[in-house]
Amino acid sequence: MTKNFMFKFLLFYLYIEIIIEAAPLKSKKINLVSSANGLLEKETYKKTRNHDSSSDNGELTDDKELSNIRFESGVVDRASNSLDDISTNEKNDKKGNIKTLSDKTAEAELKQEDVLEENPVKGDVLKPRCIDNKVYFPGGNTHEDICFTSAAVSTEVPESSEIGVKILKMGGNAVDAVVASTICVGIVNSFSSGIGGGGFMLIRIPDESKENGNFTMIDFRETAPGALNTNLFKDKHDHIKSGGLAVGVPGEIAGLYLAHQKYGKLKWKDLFTENINIAKKFRVSRQLRIRIENFKQQIFSDPGLSEIYTKNGKLVEEGDFISRMNYAKTLEKIAKDPLSFYNGEIADKIVKSISDKGGVMKKEDLTKYKAIEREVLAGKYREYDIYTTSLPTSGLSIIEAMNILEHFDIKEIKEDSEKNKSYLHYHLLIEIFKFISARRGEFADPDFMKDPKKLVAEIISKGYVKKIVDLIRFDGVLKDKEYRYGSPTVEDHGTTHLNVIDSDEMLVLLTSTINLEFGAKFMDKETGIIFNDQMDDFYVPNILNSFDLGNMPSNILEPYKRPFSSASPVILMKYNEILMLGAAGGTRIPTSIILVIFHLLLNKRLSDAIMEPRIHHQLFPSKTFVEDTFPIEIRDYLRNLGQVIEVSRQNSIFTSVQGIHMIKNKDGEKIIQAFSDKRKGGESAGY
Repeated sequence: MTKNFMFKFLLFYLYIEIIIEAAPLKSKKINLVSSANGLLEKETYKKTRNHDSSSDNGELTDDKELSNIRFESGVVDRASNSLDDISTNEKNDKKGNIKTLSDKTAEAELKQEDVLEENPVKGDVLKPRCIDNKVYFPGGNTHEDICFTSAAVSTEVPESSEIGVKILKMGGNAVDAVVASTICVGIVNSFSSGIGGGGFMLIRIPDESKENGNFTMIDFRETAPGALNTNLFKDKHDHIKSGGLAVGVPGEIAGLYLAHQKYGKLKWKDLFTENINIAKKFRVSRQLRIRIENFKQQIFSDPGLSEIYTKNGKLVEEGDFISRMNYAKTLEKIAKDPLSFYNGEIADKIVKSISDKGGVMKKEDLTKYKAIEREVLAGKYREYDIYTTSLPTSGLSIIEAMNILEHFDIKEIKEDSEKNKSYLHYHLLIEIFKFISARRGEFADPDFMKDPKKLVAEIISKGYVKKIVDLIRFDGVLKDKEYRYGSPTVEDHGTTHLNVIDSDEMLVLLTSTINLEFGAKFMDKETGIIFNDQMDDFYVPNILNSFDLGNMPSNILEPYKRPFSSASPVILMKYNEILMLGAAGGTRIPTSIILVIFHLLLNKRLSDAIMEPRIHHQLFPSKTFVEDTFPIEIRDYLRNLGQVIEVSRQNSIFTSVQGIHMIKNKDGEKIIQAFSDKRKGGESAGY
């Protein structure tokens, strides 16, 4: 008994000694999602007012910390991040400055992380590991989300994710994988995207000489045909949403090919082989069946659509096999010669099909089309570097929101209960959503703007952000005009998003769209292409768009112009961590991405952060949209603060978010978690 007692006492003594030794380890960084159980901290907000621009004591008035925005073209130099971030934050907190959202939780975990215990999988110093696709945390806790150790693909279509993984295992990189996966989504979820549409790509290229690597953006947004002008819609208001006049010059093939030529590894044709077979025969998914039912009138009225999506005079059912044989033949031609889409036989057929539907697109519009490699927009949120797409996307809104959020601490606002403190999270987010929506009506194709960089610099400037922070109240809401009530924004639904991370940590995020679901509501029978209705994303005088929005002069329709987009793929990075997020769903894209980031900052798991009930506000109309699963008690609390709440019974109108989160443990072992939003039936894959 005595020996046993002494042995236990010795173990206890060693345990205490290790805890004491671990205390100085506060210089380590905090992982964005480091909680073993993913518990939501019951913390509160504090608005920090101490922002003296002349300060030189590490306060957030420093340009790099408060409104750090950079235009990056190819090469990105990582902003300095010292290894004693937590210690610095603690010193600043004593002076009344902002402290990291989860310091208390992180400090406890840092102590736990260095305690010697027996690992249930391997007996050594505890650290997070991915074993048999499960995450093992310090203390033996497991994570129900699957994980990977080399690479991952996150899309809204299970087959698409699997194809991406196959390409990676063939020796391809993330660009190769995203090309193949994008083509697959366009086949199976034809209502979302396809080669008749366009989009944007955000790419991170690893570089051993730069900690964060190099970044670039590829803009393959559709353009207005040269002969198109606003006068053509004077007596044809509905033609901006369907038919030949609604179609913009498709950019998807040009964008994918440009990315592949510059950054891909495998042969172009090898990325189409399996997709061609899928196009010849695949099952109708639940998501496709829902959309077919929603648009049955348009499907029955169009010969191309009805040939594919009806059988014996009835709509095809979920689980039925269908064949897009002509689309498969078009993909075969593109696999051999991608330029034929713009200057060959395919181009001729595209022009004829659109002309037959009343359009004015000419072959010259196709031959002139070019995908553009643009500068990446870069910012900072505390210890995280942020990279996103620049105009004509909404990436700027993500950085603006994070700049505003950086002024708030979730610990020290006064409320009458812990529960109500957590409810204020949503009030703050709604107010931020209103402010970032107020200026979006000024955004447009940068090639048609007088000084786009000046506008960007103004919106994320310290002075502008501080004015917003000073206006935000926790006891109520402002009048609409106080949010700088201005130009509204456009809406689109037929969109998809994909994320890929390969074994070399090349990152590719792609958002592709045909605008509204099933685009212009017709399919070319010869090529099998469903065309976009992207002209509805422009402002046309005296015509409201599909979301009853108008008066957006900066985004007015002009020949060869690209319409403003809600797409906003984003990468957050620090020394041992990468987070990739993107979404589909129109104006709800930026707000959903911000909401997911916010939940992650509150130590939620990636899957939980993505599947939490959504909220959305875009200033016009002046109401907050919430999913029907959003808790009633929080709705009532927000109403008492003056928020106008409208419950959506169709959660499909909310975005489908795709996420990948990678951390490295002390030994450099990767833990990659990938999650696809179940709102659209998504499924991730990896190895």
